Amino acid sequence: MDGAMNQEAVERERRIQSMGNVRESNDRRRDRQPHRRSKPAPRPQPAAATRVIDQRVAIAIDVSNLYYGAKSLYGTKVAYEKFISKALNNRKLVRSIAYIASRDSNNQGSFIKLLKGIGCDVRSKQVIEHSNGDMKCNWDVEIAIDAVALAPRIDTFVLASGDGDFTYLLKTLRTLGVRTEVIAFRPNTSHMLIEEADEYQDITRDMLIDTSNAWRKRDDRRDDRRPEPPREEPQKEEPEPEPEPTTESEDKPEFSCPKCERQMKSSSGYTLHVKKCCPDLVNI
Repeated sequence: MDGAMNQEAVERERRIQSMGNVRESNDRRRDRQPHRRSKPAPRPQPAAATRVIDQRVAIAIDVSNLYYGAKSLYGTKVAYEKFISKALNNRKLVRSIAYIASRDSNNQGSFIKLLKGIGCDVRSKQVIEHSNGDMKCNWDVEIAIDAVALAPRIDTFVLASGDGDFTYLLKTLRTLGVRTEVIAFRPNTSHMLIEEADEYQDITRDMLIDTSNAWRKRDDRRDDRRPEPPREEPQKEEPEPEPEPTTESEDKPEFSCPKCERQMKSSSGYTLHVKKCCPDLVNI
C-alpha cells in the first residue's frame, strides 16, 4: 500500500517537472524570437493646423485708405479682383464688404457695379465737409461692429487698411478666437497694427492696375502699324492777275466848261460846275 502511494507520488513529481520543462522551453523560444515594434500612434493635430482651404474668411476693405495709398505711392489704382483673390488665398469667402466714401460731384455708379460684380457688399457714406475745408468720412465704428458680428461665423478676418485705430479691434477678435490678417501699403500702415495682426501682407504691384503696361502695349500697337506714305502737299496755284479796271473816260465823253475850260467826266458834275462858274450861260 505504501509502495503504491510512493509510486504515485514519484509519478506526480515527474509530471510536474515535465510541465515545468515545457513552460521553460516556451519562455526560451519566446525570448529567441525577434522583437516586433508596434506602430506609433498618430500624433493628434492641433486645431490651429487645419487645412488652409477649410478656413472661413471675411474681408473688410477700407476703399479710401487703399485709394490714397495707391495714388500717392504708385500713381495708379487698386485692381480689386486681383486684390481679393490674393487676400483670399483659395480659402472659403464668407463675406467681403467694401466701405466707400461718396460725394455729390463724383459719379461712382460704375465703380460700385464693379465691386458688386466681384462679390462685394458695398457700404456707402456721404463725405462730411467741415467749415475749415477739411473733408472726412470715417468708417472705423461700422467696420468694428461688422467684424465682431461676423466673428462666430468665420475663422479669419482680413482687414484691408493701414489705419492704426483698428489695433484694438484685432485684439478683440483674437479673444473671440478669430485669426486676424492685415493687407495694406506698408509705408501707410501703423506698426502697432502690424504687430497686433497674426499675419501682415504688403500690397504689391501685381494687385494694382498696371498703367505703364497699358501705355507700353499702346506704343507697341503704334509701332506695328505700317508707316503711312508721305502726303503730297498740293501745289499752290498762282492767282491770275486781275484785269485792270477800265476808266470811265474810255466809255464816257468828257465835258469842258466854256468859261474855265475845266474837263469833267460826269454830266451832273458838269451841270453843277457850270451853274457856279458861269451862271449867265445857264440862264441863257
